[in-house]
Amino acid sequence: MKIKCILIDDDPLALKVLQNYFVNFPEFEVVSTFNNAIEALEYINTKPIDVVFTDINMPMMTGLEL
Repeated sequence: MKIKCILIDDDPLALKVLQNYFVNFPEFEVVSTFNNAIEALEYINTKPIDVVFTDINMPMMTGLEL
């Protein structure tokens, strides 16, 4: 069974790097990516997620507030 995760970062390049990184780990499935924590929170409330990888410093809502 794969570990379902989401990636959250306000920097599009950082998101792309993280996505490419997880290609090397077949036990992880990146089910979605987000540019901000508010959109991610809406998704988390409706879908089963095992792990969240988030940037700490983001506008609107920080990774710690999430």
